[in-house]
Amino acid sequence: MTSAIERLKAMARTAKAPSSSLESRIMAETALPVVYDPAPEGLQATTERRLAPLAEASDFGGLAIAFDRLFARRTFCSNGYRSYRVAQAMLLSSIDKTPEACGVADAERMLGPYRQWWLRDRSNPAAAAVLAHALLGSGFASGDLAMDEAGADVAMARLRTACGEARSVLAYAGPLGRLHWLWRQADFSLTYLAWSCGIEDEALLVPTFAAVQVLDPHEFGIYDDRAMHLSPGQAGDVAAVERFACASAKRTRAQFGDLLYARIYDTVLEYEDAEQTRVDPDRLMGGFADWYARFPGQALANRYAAHAHASGDYATLRGLFRNEIREIQPTHWFDSDQPLEAWRSVAKRRQRGNKK
Repeated sequence: MTSAIERLKAMARTAKAPSSSLESRIMAETALPVVYDPAPEGLQATTERRLAPLAEASDFGGLAIAFDRLFARRTFCSNGYRSYRVAQAMLLSSIDKTPEACGVADAERMLGPYRQWWLRDRSNPAAAAVLAHALLGSGFASGDLAMDEAGADVAMARLRTACGEARSVLAYAGPLGRLHWLWRQADFSLTYLAWSCGIEDEALLVPTFAAVQVLDPHEFGIYDDRAMHLSPGQAGDVAAVERFACASAKRTRAQFGDLLYARIYDTVLEYEDAEQTRVDPDRLMGGFADWYARFPGQALANRYAAHAHASGDYATLRGLFRNEIREIQPTHWFDSDQPLEAWRSVAKRRQRGNKK
């Protein structure tokens, strides 16, 4: 959600905003408002408000303490993410504000406060993890600029340098970090990026994922990331994705049913056509039902409907429009035209049913 790898995933998941005329048609035909970037609700909103003074003061130590307390509680926000992800996001807020393509000097200014925090206690796993994420973020940002100025070789060199420094930073806190979720998650993200840069072995991805998974098997974000890694265009193939989806759902079935089967394929289907995977459409829709039953909300209702439309499950789609969807959130559909197409497909079937 907040690592350099996750930022790329978020960019890939962002749908193109519909034109004003398309948005007007959606509103006219569905009588539903079109909403972008809805405000957080429930526990997420409460946690953000409580931690905002610490973030505004760049009180990284205070945010790290808040993270530890939230991690001990293992509570879920309404969107299905652990509440401790809110504290992690605030720790990394300066990274997310960095321009997508910035110079080395700008990147160093962003890194400065994180470096100072880490230098005060190099064995602090939270400080090491946050600085490692910041280094990867700066590597991406300065690398993007290098692509424009000097080409791919310079961009890759900057990323490799960032990976090397991040690995050194994590190593200082290794003895304590191996038991800390932030350190393990940073190690997981770094390992993938380092593999993609050709400086670490792909085989390391399995144990680094397992190490963060064991600390909290019900933290869904790590499954999102691993699913992306295993997509055929990345480090895996369709068989690996299916094994991972089935194994993950089995491990968490007692509490979540097939939620993780749906969630893993939701990530994979951002990058692959369903026909090019081994996804079981019925199991996918059943997993979404399990997911929505546990974490109902407008974002998930829209995403559920997008999959129902793509799968041809018009009974589920009709029920979602009738009972659950109160606003259209275009970024959770596969493209900007789909909400209107889905609405019309339900309306046509309803009209045919009335004629019989």
